[in-house]
Amino acid sequence: MKIDPRIFYLIVVPDWRPEDATPLQGFAPSLCQNEWMIRAIAALPSTIYDLSDRGRRALIQRRMTGGRTIHWHGQTPRVVLSSTPPEETPFWVVLVGEHLPLTDYMDWSKRNGSRPTIVAEQGGHLSFSDFTLEGLRDRLLAVCDLLPTTVAAEDVVEAKTLIAQWKKLDDRDLGYKVGGHNNVAPNVYVLSSMGFENVCDGPMKVSFDIQPHVDQIVRTTRSIYEERERLDVRRLARFLKPTFDLNLFAPAIFPDVLNMNVPASLGHEERERFIVARRMVQDQTGYSYQSRTDAHAYALLGIKQREVESEKPEISPHPLFRLRRDELWLGTACMVAFAVSEASAVARLPNAVNRTAGVVHNFAEHYRSRAPVTRKRLRGFQEVQNSLARAVPEEFIDLIRESRAGVRIVADAHLEWLDVDGLPRGVRKDVTRIPVTPGNSFVDYVSAHPPVLLTLKDFEHVLVINAMKDDDEPLRGVMQQAIAAFEDDWENQIRIDYVDVGSEEDLIAALNNFDGSLVIFDGHGGHAPGDAGKLYLKDTPVDVWMLKDRVKKVPPIILLSACDTHAADRNHATAANGFLSLGTRTVLGSVFPLKGFDAAVFIARLLYRVAAFLPDEIGRRRRPITWAELVSGMLRMLLLTDYLRHLMAVGLISEEVYIAVHEEGNRWINLPVPDPFERVDQLLEQRGLDPRRLRAERALAVANSSVISYLRLGRPETILVVREEMLPEAHI
Repeated sequence: MKIDPRIFYLIVVPDWRPEDATPLQGFAPSLCQNEWMIRAIAALPSTIYDLSDRGRRALIQRRMTGGRTIHWHGQTPRVVLSSTPPEETPFWVVLVGEHLPLTDYMDWSKRNGSRPTIVAEQGGHLSFSDFTLEGLRDRLLAVCDLLPTTVAAEDVVEAKTLIAQWKKLDDRDLGYKVGGHNNVAPNVYVLSSMGFENVCDGPMKVSFDIQPHVDQIVRTTRSIYEERERLDVRRLARFLKPTFDLNLFAPAIFPDVLNMNVPASLGHEERERFIVARRMVQDQTGYSYQSRTDAHAYALLGIKQREVESEKPEISPHPLFRLRRDELWLGTACMVAFAVSEASAVARLPNAVNRTAGVVHNFAEHYRSRAPVTRKRLRGFQEVQNSLARAVPEEFIDLIRESRAGVRIVADAHLEWLDVDGLPRGVRKDVTRIPVTPGNSFVDYVSAHPPVLLTLKDFEHVLVINAMKDDDEPLRGVMQQAIAAFEDDWENQIRIDYVDVGSEEDLIAALNNFDGSLVIFDGHGGHAPGDAGKLYLKDTPVDVWMLKDRVKKVPPIILLSACDTHAADRNHATAANGFLSLGTRTVLGSVFPLKGFDAAVFIARLLYRVAAFLPDEIGRRRRPITWAELVSGMLRMLLLTDYLRHLMAVGLISEEVYIAVHEEGNRWINLPVPDPFERVDQLLEQRGLDPRRLRAERALAVANSSVISYLRLGRPETILVVREEMLPEAHI
């Protein structure tokens, strides 16, 4: 029996009711109280190899290719105490907070051979103060001595040798220091994991101006970029694509916070203070709250403005600010562990990005109108892009340009639409999104998600869930017709099963009975204001969130070919988020209504891309292709089609030119070249088209293309498609 080298860190999160979640972002209260545990875990090894003599030399490179994920999770007492860690997986570390019955966990550890390590204030195998590299090393050496005889003696000796060699990376000097602050904490931890110690020289000086914060974030991000560039990952990259190098992080609150009821028990003065505090939380634009009036000072500090200058004012922040502080500390701790796992940078965005929701709402209202005007839609989209440009510091745009491996959005704001050199960022770069509300779903998606390895055989069987009514004309059958148009081209490489569903039970059965990796939902969706998003199974509306206890398994990939499955101007309870809560790894969702025929063709083209493009591309690149790459390329091809069709519709190019340029453009997208759309425009300019006119027409095509409606949600970059012969190597 081989020993599993991974170290699993579990934080005990006491059972709680959903209505007890923090009201601003939706976190488990006890996890907020114990956020420091996550930061402590981030500074420790993820496997027994990490800090061994051999492991230290390649630790960061392996993290850069997704091979050293920090395995931490929050778990309820019931789940922990009812589990039985396998004998070959001995390195379980369970952190037990205050007010929990420690004897229950120590007894549970004894029932499992005393191998699971209990960390507590006192009375555990390790105290919180001893939860250090040295303390964990000594404890895991003791665990090795507790392993049963079913584990080969030579494997135990090897494990003990590796653990005994643990040593931090050699200290290096970064050449500068930053002020300690939550906004830069993830980057500081990443640099520390790379060997750069003492990056902070004390707390950051208080500043209401965002520029000092931005400067620190940019400087540390570039240092992480430089270190990733310096490290040679070419050997590992033969098997695993480098992790995204930039995360754009914008903590958010539920959109209806402004409507939060004032507690009836409050007196007049405290009611006024609550209302002001609520508004300040909602209206924040920078990285801190600003006290401009006496009412602001009283809400923020519990003192009158005239008392601020007193020698020792008694500070008592309003409970809403204390609550938001705890949420932000937890969110930052999660991003610390996440970024360290991937050796990636985090650019914490100012809260102004969340204030763009109003402009997005206006654009969404127009987009959903019955008779949209193309140029009016362009103006609405440009207003959104301009609003985002004002909210995102220009220095961060430069960081996006400099990203080599891809950009992840960890936010609710529609940063995919941010203009980067004439294209939305979601087209310009490989971009995925992890929503930040509700908070507990965010925590789940930034905790450990080891790569999902799929082979081409995993796509041989695809399920299409048909939820259209029999008389749903002209849409019923369109998906099947679109797919049928491509079936001859993939020569039986993919078998499509179509299942009709008309009830929750039908949908649950379809999912539970499917063993493949890819499910397509073909039907209608909707999301009324203030309600949860729905999928319509013929005439039956279904809230996906309510299926959690009945859906036993979901495939790693779900494509929702339906309207408003992650609506742009609604709450967090979207159909796409519902599928993420069921455990799927990634969902393709829509922020607006989709045109049925175009949506069906897009899905058919994506399946053709899987069948025809993947096998050759894996062979050409000699490494796995991530699902994020595959879908990103398809979205670029979709925009290219819409752009060239638009040029043909306005009489600027002929069908012959359309075909020739389209073929070249698709080739450039799939090579890939750094800017295929620039090459397309150069090709068109050679045919006599004015470059200024081309830029204007491309902007119009983008605003009216369904490409801005699609979102890649969850963790598609962790789904790796490989050839079967690559599987042993891909497990490195």
